[in-house]
Order: sequence, then structure tokens, then C-alpha cells
Amino acid sequence: MTHRKLFMTLFFTFSFVIKSFSQTDVIEIDTITITASKVMPYNKAFTIKVALDADEVSQVHFIKKYKYFDLSNTIGHYITKGGGTYTPPEIPANYYYVRKIGEKNFLFLTFADNYMLEPSASYFIIFTQKKLGSSVLGFFDNYYISQTAATPVARATALTDATELLTEFEMSMRRIFGTLVFGYYPVNEFTANQPAFLASFNANLLTEYNAYSAASTSYTGVITANIATMAAAIPNLDSLTFKQLLVDSTINKDALTYLIGKEFSFNNAASDINTVAIQARIANILNGSVSLDCIFCNGVNVNSTLQSGYNKRITNIETTITLLNNIKRTLFLLQPKATATSNIVTSINNIILWINHLQTSKTGLKGLLKIRKAIETKIIDNIYAGFRFNYASMASGNSFLNFETRNKVLLTPDFGIVTSAFTKNGKSLDYGIVPYLGFHINFMAVDKDLPFNSYKKNWKQYVSLMVSWSLVDMQQDLAYENFFEKSSMLTGFGFRLNNVIRITAGSQWLFKLGTDANNNKTRKLLGVPFVGLSFDLNVKQYLNGFVDLLSGIGKTKSPNPTSINNAQ
Repeated sequence: MTHRKLFMTLFFTFSFVIKSFSQTDVIEIDTITITASKVMPYNKAFTIKVALDADEVSQVHFIKKYKYFDLSNTIGHYITKGGGTYTPPEIPANYYYVRKIGEKNFLFLTFADNYMLEPSASYFIIFTQKKLGSSVLGFFDNYYISQTAATPVARATALTDATELLTEFEMSMRRIFGTLVFGYYPVNEFTANQPAFLASFNANLLTEYNAYSAASTSYTGVITANIATMAAAIPNLDSLTFKQLLVDSTINKDALTYLIGKEFSFNNAASDINTVAIQARIANILNGSVSLDCIFCNGVNVNSTLQSGYNKRITNIETTITLLNNIKRTLFLLQPKATATSNIVTSINNIILWINHLQTSKTGLKGLLKIRKAIETKIIDNIYAGFRFNYASMASGNSFLNFETRNKVLLTPDFGIVTSAFTKNGKSLDYGIVPYLGFHINFMAVDKDLPFNSYKKNWKQYVSLMVSWSLVDMQQDLAYENFFEKSSMLTGFGFRLNNVIRITAGSQWLFKLGTDANNNKTRKLLGVPFVGLSFDLNVKQYLNGFVDLLSGIGKTKSPNPTSINNAQ
């Protein structure tokens, strides 16, 4: 029985989660235009999805766009409005996460609860990734050289280069976000804080940078030493007779099928091997700048210290090794058909030598990549926050309330009760408590599918205008006459307490009857103040005849038949 209860609990929990997720809109952000794929809803939770360069996000802010300004001018407006300071609203970390899908990382950010958007408004969404751009890494690399280079000239040159890269970083952040926001690290601050920066650098990064420098020098030496060996290792492929494959059936059928499928790529690879040898481009293959399947492609910058560059170079080497292994297998299969067996054996041995050198290069690159990752981790953990080398990205989108929706949500029929018994005129009315029907004109919509206390609201979502009529005849003897034929009119304001109930206050309107000095009958409009409670009409079905009960509550007087007859 216990297992059954557990199963049912898990089933309903899972069903609820699936249902909730399925009802949440997921809006993708175009990474080229940096805009949302569709309008962001204002009155319900939704999630945006945007591709990232990094695998972690440290903070997310959102800012309401001011008029038609860009982000920088919008921030400037809020700074001016705030007297020189402004802190953009930050969304807590439990509202977003990063997930890897395929080869890409995506940020999933949910707007809900206190972070609901306003209707007909535009927003900037800013997410700070835990990532270091090329200018920041170049700055750190040159700063290291400025402290460790062998000559004063080299140190001075490196410090100049570091400052220029810091300026580049500062300007790129300034172009997007304006000034004094999100804490980019300006050059003048670096100059003022250089002793503190150096102390932090030596304490947190010097060990990793020394290790990287030593590994990089060792890797360069291996590549240089192997180029001459690789030049002598080009396979001699002229002795292979591929045309025999189509007419000679003595070769194994499976091998024939394989070879015919690989013949084109084999010939291309064989040709490319000779081409890179003739053009002295073996180093480009060996260090992963290009791969053997695309020797004329734009090569990866081998001087770049970015992790992405190392990853691309390692991928190129792996692609080249795969192609060389295919050539090696083909040579083994074709060995019986070669006109000079000794040449094909030499070619196989040379290809094995190529593969071994490539494996050595790949191992060296992986070692460098590991140290670079350690350096970037140290920068982010120890210097990123303290010295504010933020890498921020921006998305933008609009919420919108169309005319049809506006008409549906801004007029809310309601039922309620009021009393005017606390006033002098109210005490003389026929009913102490008055039920009514009418409607509220809302200044801003409220989505009743969401808990009212679950999101941050605008004052317009609390206040409404009220127009109603009483459900009882307010005419009392000859003193008052109804505004309508059999009821008074009520106007006033409502203040919403939740998705159903409002507090109301205003006046109910009647005509006060009397006579003037000439004994002529008079009829004067009278407003009697009231307070009360209002219930949205869509919950009236739950009241079960409550209106009939209220019609008799608080009735203070019965009509006087004699007075009525006299009036007739």
C-alpha cells in the first residue's frame, strides 16, 4: 500500500510539473539581432532561451526601456532620475539556469512572480557570463610579460599593449552599457590600482602563468623539431593502381566495397599531403591550424590564447588523424595490387610517423588548454569580481496589450454590498446595507490565473473606477426618489485586495424631494457617501442566493401605506 501511495504521489507531481512546463511559453532570442522571436507576455510567466558563449551566468538584470532610447541612454536617464546612482533590477539565480544542448550552451530565464513585465513596455535583458573575451585575456597575457620579460624594452612594450587591450575592453563595454554601470574596468582605475592589481596577480595567477609559459615554450620546440622529420615522411603514392579495383575480382569483396567508397577521399587526402609538403605548410597541419580535409581554409590563429582556439586546433588534429588512418587502411588493402610493394610499405610507415607526431602535438595542446582553463578560472574566481572584468550580453523584447485584450480585461462586472449608515442621510435611507450590480473600469489588467500576491504589481492594478446600480428600491416615503426607475446609482473607486475582492468607496446617487418657499415641489440630486465590498461577478455563482438574503438585511423602515396613498 505504501508503494502504491508513493507511486500515485510521484505520478501526480510529475503530471503537474509537465502541465506547468507545457503552459509556459519559451521565447527564443535571436543571437544575431539580439531580439525576442515574439512578443513577451506581460500577464503570465514565460521563459526566454538564448545561446551563450560560456557555460555559466553570474547575474541577470532587466531594465525597462525609456521611450525610444537605446540601453546606454536609458541607463543615463535612470542615473539622472536617481540623483547619480542607479542599480538595475537583478533577477535571483533560482529563476535561471544554463543547459548544454548539443554543442551549445543555452540560458533559460523565467519571468514570473515579482518579475512580471508591464503591458505595452519594452525591456533590455542583460546577462553577465562567466567568460573572458580576447581583449581581457590579451591584457592579462601582456601584463604577465610586462612583469617577467628579459629586457626593459620588452617589459615596457608589453605594458603598453596591455593598456591598449584594456582600453579596447573598456570601450566595447561603454558602447553597450554607457558609463558607471555594471562595473567594467576603466584604464584610469587600472593605473590608480596597479600596485593592488599586481599584488593580486602575483598571489593568484603567477604560478599558472609560469607553468603556461614553460609548457608553451616546450610545445613550440617539439613542433619545430618535428617539421624536418615530417617533410621526409610524405607517402609515395605513385605506385598504386586504383583502376584495377574495377576489373580485378581477386580482391576481397568487402575490401572492394570499402575501397570504392573511399577512393575519392583517399585521392584528395593523398594529393593534399603532397601539397602541404611542397608548400612547406606541414607545421599548419601539425599544430592544428588547419586540418588535412581543408588545407586552404582560413587557419586557426595559433597565437590566440582563447580556449575556443585550442579546442578548434585539437579538433583539426583529430580530423587529420582520422583521414590518415583511412589512408593507412586503404594502403594495407591495396598492398597486393601495388606495382612496388616496398614503396607502399614505406608509405604506411611514414603515415604512422605522421600520426604519432600529430598525437604528440595534440597531447601538448591539451596540456596548454588545461593550464589556460586554470588561468581563466583563477581570473574569474579571484579577479573577475574584484576588478570587474565583466563579459555582459544583452537581449531586448517587448510586452504588448492589444485592443481586443484591453477590452476584455479592463471592464470587470462585479457584485457587492455597501453601506451609508455612518452618514446622516444614510441613516434615513430605507436600507442600511445595499446590494448592487455593476462594473469596474480597471486601469491595468490582472491575470486571475496567477496568485495575486505572486508578482510585483503596478498601482494601476490595485485601483479601479466603479459604476453600479442598487438591487433594492431606495425610494423612502416622499423624502427620496431613485436615480433610476427602481434603484440608485453608485459611483466611486475600488481598491483590489486579491483576484476576487475589492474595498469600495464613493457615493450612491438619489434625488431628494422637497418644497420651496412657494410650496412648489423640488427635486435635488444628492450624493450619499458609502463604503463596501466588491466581488468580481465571475464568482457570483458561488454565492447561492446571497443576493436575496442581503436584500432584507439592515432594512430600517417599512413603507408607510398612508403616505403613499396621499401621494397618489
